[in-house]
Amino acid sequence: MIFRRKLLAVFALMVFVSVAAVAGLVLMVTRNAFETTEKQQTTALVAQFQREFNRQGEEVARRVETIAASEPISRMATAINGALSLEVLVAGVGVGAPGEPVPATTESVPDGVTFSTTSL
Repeated sequence: MIFRRKLLAVFALMVFVSVAAVAGLVLMVTRNAFETTEKQQTTALVAQFQREFNRQGEEVARRVETIAASEPISRMATAINGALSLEVLVAGVGVGAPGEPVPATTESVPDGVTFSTTSL
C-alpha cells in the first residue's frame, strides 16, 4: 500500500472515531437531560395527585361530618340507641303528631308474609 492510501485511511479512521465519539457524547447528554426532565415531571405529577387525593379526602370528611351533624341523622342515631320510640320517629316524618298512637296497618307481600304495626 502506498503512503497516500495509508494516510487517507488513517485520516478517515480518525474522522470516523471523532464523529462517533461526539455522537455518543451528544446521545448521553441528551438522554440525561430527558431523564432529568421526566423525573421532574413525574415528581410534579405525583405531588399533584397527592394534593388532589388529600383535597378529595378532606371534602369527603367534611361532607360526612355535615351529614352526621344533621338533625335527621341525629334522630336516627338516637332511635337506634333506643332513646326514642317508633311513634316519635313516625311522627317526625309526618305520619302523625307527637304523642299520637301509630295507626294500625297490615301489609301482605306476594310470598304470603303479613306485616302489622299493631304490635308496635
